[in-house]
Amino acid sequence: MSAPLSAYGDALRFDRLVNVYFYTSNADKLLQARLIFARRGYELRHFRIGSEPYDEDYSLGTETLLTKAITQVNADFNVRSLFFVEDTSLRIDALSEEFDFPGLAVKDWFGTTSFDELDRQIRIRGGDRRALVRSDIALFLPTLSRPIFFHGETEPVPEI
Repeated sequence: MSAPLSAYGDALRFDRLVNVYFYTSNADKLLQARLIFARRGYELRHFRIGSEPYDEDYSLGTETLLTKAITQVNADFNVRSLFFVEDTSLRIDALSEEFDFPGLAVKDWFGTTSFDELDRQIRIRGGDRRALVRSDIALFLPTLSRPIFFHGETEPVPEI
């Protein structure tokens, strides 16, 4: 995984206002990220394009998927400032076995699955409604040779 931010020395110190871009096609994620940045006095910019900003090959795993996304965005758009990409994954315990389900394909899966269908599937498999949501971010800094990774996740609450 990544080194602590202190290991990057002055790479995160700037003498001027820095433009930070979020490459996403998800308006809700963009608004949430803008709120977080605004609370700290920063403006977050959205790079607008007509399609997904990068290819999502879920079979690669999170870190490889995000590293390839950073490389693709940088190559396609010749970025000269900070930017980040984010990916969310989900493990629904009742529907998961060896691998997380729906995993990294959560966006596609939720696009085709209704709450009623999800509820039915959970009930069939014993009713365990615990889930784990993971969010991973890769941050590109022009001064570094590889992205910085951030990871966050929820803790499933035990059944009462």
